Amino acid sequence: MRLFASNAQTERRALTETELLYRNRFGTPTAGQLVNDDTANRLAAVWRCRNLIADVCSGLPIDEYEDMPDGKTIPLRDPSQATAFLSEPSLFVAPEEFRWQLVYDAASTGNGYAYVTDWDRLTGLIKRAESVSARDVEVFRKGALATPTYKIGGEQVDINRVLHLRAFGPRPGSVLGMNPIEYARTTIGLGMAVRDFGAKWYERGGQPVAALVTEQERSETAATQAKAALREATMDDPLVVLGNGWDLKSLNIAPDDALFLAATNATSVDICAYHGLPPELLGYASEGGGSMTYANREQRAIDLLTWTLQWWFRRLERVLSRAIPPGRSVRVNDDDLLRSDALTRWTVHDKAVKLGARNIDEVREIEGESPLPDETGQQFIWPPVGGATPADPNQGGTPA
Repeated sequence: MRLFASNAQTERRALTETELLYRNRFGTPTAGQLVNDDTANRLAAVWRCRNLIADVCSGLPIDEYEDMPDGKTIPLRDPSQATAFLSEPSLFVAPEEFRWQLVYDAASTGNGYAYVTDWDRLTGLIKRAESVSARDVEVFRKGALATPTYKIGGEQVDINRVLHLRAFGPRPGSVLGMNPIEYARTTIGLGMAVRDFGAKWYERGGQPVAALVTEQERSETAATQAKAALREATMDDPLVVLGNGWDLKSLNIAPDDALFLAATNATSVDICAYHGLPPELLGYASEGGGSMTYANREQRAIDLLTWTLQWWFRRLERVLSRAIPPGRSVRVNDDDLLRSDALTRWTVHDKAVKLGARNIDEVREIEGESPLPDETGQQFIWPPVGGATPADPNQGGTPA
């Protein structure tokens, strides 16, 4: 029982109101920087990682499917029966923006929330919901096996009216996704410190171009007088004569060092790793200075889908499924993500038509074209050989 109590207390302690105010709004000091959800966005790598995940997950179409008795699923046959929540989930933002808000907060804090504002009293299905900032939500548990309690703005709400999109977890014994800011705080703070140091470096005029050096003991007054004398002597004449044991040395710094490129790239690579994204995709060089090359755009998209995005799609589908009637399911349509070049795409279309997987009108619809004027575009060709009369595979015939 002590183990259960410890886990529950840890989760509660991580989300107390004081913790949320201090960490999420004001941040905690690291590398001389205050790191929180908002300040982290000042780093380009954090901004790009979060927005890439949110943009892709929200921008792709959401398809609704019917479950068949044989265990298979087919696209919804009657579009008029489509679930309204998928096309209009919020009264205030577009469906793509609603999904973006959920995914963005989850990618930033590990948890995205929406509060159900309207539902069907007969079926209990969700009709409308509005996104809620993760910093306004608190979660409490009296034990590791107890039902969690949700508070929004300090007010307890019905758990059935909370849509909770979890990312990066959750860990065993928890209902909360892990917060990447908490784990990447030192890395993000270092990146912010490097950025600020570089900005101040150039704000002060960059590197000193020369140094006055002496082996004699000097006072601050003597140093100030020597600097003033040097400025006055070189104002109209590039040549200067020094005395009293002073030596003038030129200072130089490599351009890459002056721009702090190595430190910036290193922190950016680490930040990409925390978000599960390949750094090469965002233009950062991996360890060793090399970069991954892709045979084509499609292969890069496949890698992104395989290692990162498909897990985000499943999480989003799970949340949206709460608004779907029994016997149906939803899927994020990733066809646009995997859209290849024209030659490859039409080669696939050609094979799909010849194998009877698609008809001409379906291909034209995918390509944004209107159907053929007659019904020939709706016919399926089978088998994939020439003939005056295509056979119907369901009847077991052969072409004439």
